[in-house]
Amino acid sequence: MGYIHIYCGDGKGKTTAAVGLAVRMAGSNGQAVMVRFLKNDDSGEVDCLRQIKGITVIPCKKTFGFTWQMTEAEKREASAYYKELFDEAADLALLTAEQGQTLFVMDEVCAAVNSGLLQKEQVLAFLDRCPDSLEIVMTGREPAPEFIQRAGYISELIKVRHPFDKGVPARKGIEYESGGQRMKGVRGKTPVRMVTAQEREALRQEIEGEHPGYLDENLKLTTIVKTFTGIRVLYGLYYLLITLIYGLQFTQGIFTIFSAFVFYLWYSWMLKAGKGVAVLMLVLRGFSIVTGGVSILGMSYWLPYPLVFTLTTACVMEFCEAIFCIYILFNRNASTVIRLNRDCEARLARGVSAGTLEKMAEYKNPYTGDNDSGSGEPNAGEDKDGKND
Repeated sequence: MGYIHIYCGDGKGKTTAAVGLAVRMAGSNGQAVMVRFLKNDDSGEVDCLRQIKGITVIPCKKTFGFTWQMTEAEKREASAYYKELFDEAADLALLTAEQGQTLFVMDEVCAAVNSGLLQKEQVLAFLDRCPDSLEIVMTGREPAPEFIQRAGYISELIKVRHPFDKGVPARKGIEYESGGQRMKGVRGKTPVRMVTAQEREALRQEIEGEHPGYLDENLKLTTIVKTFTGIRVLYGLYYLLITLIYGLQFTQGIFTIFSAFVFYLWYSWMLKAGKGVAVLMLVLRGFSIVTGGVSILGMSYWLPYPLVFTLTTACVMEFCEAIFCIYILFNRNASTVIRLNRDCEARLARGVSAGTLEKMAEYKNPYTGDNDSGSGEPNAGEDKDGKND
């Protein structure tokens, strides 16, 4: 009888385990067919697998990038391609299974289904007509409940410890084929959580699902910050021109341009840190408005018009930024976005929880440290491998 194996979870080793099982099958005079979704053929293990008698790797000839960066036309193209790729691999696996024991590895099929690039119904229809001579391996995070129900083996890989947590990038031949080296400036026990753009965007999409409108509001706030930065850069260039015309300190003009980028970093931090930074910014903007206004009133009668215009423009910018800070403090949508941004950064720093799959599979992993004893040890009646006595 053929069983379905699922390798899932946020830990390293899902594809590694699937590849190892394929090698074991080939070493036992069986056949293995492997198809890879959302990946290309550049991974280091592909060439080696193709040299092993009994293993067939279906080539993945196209890549489409991140799903959230795709246009609708690109998504349709990718979906059509992965449908054909799945059909080709499934037909070959069924044909091979007619000749004897066969292992069919569908690497990252769960991710392809979750991203909408492969139809779950297409996969289920195949699983339900597999012969006993065909063993199935599926990998990827968050497998669909229908996959969970049909599986005979479910192995969840959990990240308990990873060099990433100490600032070590992915290494050649271990994580994947691209090289990497230890980050400079990382010392001793100071953990540095390296977050990829893919992780960050995936988590934002998850937050959008929980809080509709989050991405739009966050984009609006970010656009305002970028607009303020652009205005400050233009003002800095204008101020630099004024210093040249009226013989003022040239370094002051350079500092004004440089300060635009400092404010950009400051406001970007405000969108992640919370209302405390917004209050501080509002106080500083208010102080600048008052001092600038006093300067204008005291010197406007003798200063040249361009200089008066320069001071007035600065006050107007400060006033607009103060209004933005007030909006951050008292608008419910903006406050919610900042809270969610702060939670997002905290979740990325901690890493991804394995709780999702625990709920789907309706079991509690004994090593998560959330059992009744709070010790992080296996529950009573289980050995260190999580098996019952």
